[in-house]
Amino acid sequence: MLGLDDIIDDYSSLSSERRWFISAFGGIIMCKLSYEFTGIVTPFIFKDFTKLNKAQKLEWKNRGFSTFHALFVAIASLYFLLISDLFDENVHDELIVYRKSTLSETILGVFS
Repeated sequence: MLGLDDIIDDYSSLSSERRWFISAFGGIIMCKLSYEFTGIVTPFIFKDFTKLNKAQKLEWKNRGFSTFHALFVAIASLYFLLISDLFDENVHDELIVYRKSTLSETILGVFS
C-alpha cells in the first residue's frame, strides 16, 4: 500500500507539465466543490437565502466560491513568504522571480 511519502515522491518525479495539468484539474474540482458547498451551507446560516431568486442564488454561490479561493491563496502566499525559505534571500543564490518548488507550482496550477 502506498503511503503519503510515496505519493508525494511519485508526484514530485512527474514532469512540470503533468504536475500543472493535475493541479489545474484539482483546482477545477475544488472550485466546483466549494461552489456546491456554499449552496448547501448557506441556508443553515442565512434563512433568507431560500427566498432569493435563481439569479441571486447563483451570484451568492459565486461569491462564496470567490471567498474560498481568496482565503486559500492568501494562506498559501503567507506560507511562502513567512514560513518557507523559498523566498529567503539568504538561502538561495538565484533571483527571487526564478525560484520555484513543486509545492509552489502545484498551488499556482490549482488556483489558476
